[in-house]
Amino acid sequence: MAFNIINAGDRGLADIVMENFRYAGRMGWQSLYGLDNFGNYQLQDLGDLSHPFGDVYLKDTAQIFVGGIPFAGGGGGEEGFPMEIQVTAEPENLDARLNIKTTDIVYPMTAKYHIEWGDGSEEDVELNTNSTGLITHSYDEAGNYTAKIKKPTYELNLNQVIYGVVIDEGNSNPETSVIYIDDATGMQPANVSAAAKAAWDATPLFNQIKPCVFKAGAVNYYLNPNDFTKKVDGSAADISSGNDGDVMIEIPKIGLKISKENGNAVVIKLTTALNDPNFHYYAHTRYTEGDRDKLYIGAYKGYVSGGKLFSLSAKTPTTSTTLGTFRGYAGAKGTGYDQISFYARTLLQALYFLRYKNLNSQVALGQGYCGGSSAQTTGATNQAGMDYGTTSTTSRVKFLGVEDMWGNVWEFLDGVYINSGVLTTAFSGFNDGGSGYTNRGITVSGSSSGSYITKVAGTSEGGFLPTAVSGSSSTYYTDGSWTSNVNPIAGGSYSNGSLAGLLAWDSTNAASGSYANIGARLMFL
Repeated sequence: MAFNIINAGDRGLADIVMENFRYAGRMGWQSLYGLDNFGNYQLQDLGDLSHPFGDVYLKDTAQIFVGGIPFAGGGGGEEGFPMEIQVTAEPENLDARLNIKTTDIVYPMTAKYHIEWGDGSEEDVELNTNSTGLITHSYDEAGNYTAKIKKPTYELNLNQVIYGVVIDEGNSNPETSVIYIDDATGMQPANVSAAAKAAWDATPLFNQIKPCVFKAGAVNYYLNPNDFTKKVDGSAADISSGNDGDVMIEIPKIGLKISKENGNAVVIKLTTALNDPNFHYYAHTRYTEGDRDKLYIGAYKGYVSGGKLFSLSAKTPTTSTTLGTFRGYAGAKGTGYDQISFYARTLLQALYFLRYKNLNSQVALGQGYCGGSSAQTTGATNQAGMDYGTTSTTSRVKFLGVEDMWGNVWEFLDGVYINSGVLTTAFSGFNDGGSGYTNRGITVSGSSSGSYITKVAGTSEGGFLPTAVSGSSSTYYTDGSWTSNVNPIAGGSYSNGSLAGLLAWDSTNAASGSYANIGARLMFL
């Protein structure tokens, strides 16, 4: 297949002819911006492909290397290359920081930068396009240095993957009701064997999900995914004092599509493509869809100190606090901080279904702390890897680094409100009464006394909202639903037993209420 640039105008607008390709047309300047030499850019033969705005995406790998003009440094700006920027090594830690924002490009690419730090050391950095990277370098002495960034190259990512599952809601068996589709076909659930777990860990959906210590809206450092008490370099990490920041799980932008077919089939698809119009990016949305490159979710249940909400180890989760008060504690940390939102949890739920292929999360991964009588201290799973669980109801569960995804204490969900039995949601401007929220037209179902979920909304907007209940602890979705017309909580608590779990939902507690078994979880977006 050939990229044949027939005519390039002053903004890089060009006609593209792709041989043996089902699309021939015009590619916008965003994709070709900064090309040095217009001409033929050869790519390997990729076989039967379609244009990225069609129904099928490219799945093989090819490369096209072009120039580019990123924004870099403090305030940024379009400058030529090599770009020289003054950076300062601070006296207290000798670290200098450099922000790089890649150009806006429609097609997913990887930008490759080579940085010369001015002290004789050099570094290669890779960033996804349409993203910002914070690069930290340690100098031997404090002072000002000149960092030089060489002209980047871009690698066109044509290796989009789509992983999916189909849930047959007509089949009451929590395990056999789920089948793999698309690129998940042939894979095994992560709990089958170490090899199966490793296979999922290596996929593009999961291999960039990382634990980190996060402070003032930026990653301070990354943690060893197998031992949160250590940094990736093996040195000790501060995950309990808050001085270095909060312990968070970094999740890159993932596209999610949930649909219901033939009344009973819930189809869940996830993709690594950054801007696929067939998917939604609600978990990474603040103001316009998909406007955030990374989502950060607290690794632990929230802890309040000094009027702020933290995600720290070795803390007793804060409870007996209202939804609005928790919201204020999160917001007190600065712009971008909230409690975990409805769509952030929906993404985690979808990733669980894909990874474990079982509707019974307490069987597939672990019971979680659901057989006790009080809130438990955070950090019990620090050295248990990214996923952990046992059959004990007084043990803890961990999914993708998120401890107590269910059990211990319920957690408030923000950006969601049940208005007269109907789901309403928002991406920003969270409030107790759902003012300004969008009506999603989906009716929640359940009872105030708790019933087991048999059907869910099954849409990208409604996620896994319970819409029918008549199951049991071993059939269908196996989790409990308590329903009324207020703000929901999720996951279950220390005393909910088999009613706790991935989809456990309770919307019977008014926002003004405060209870010993309800807490919060920090989020940054």
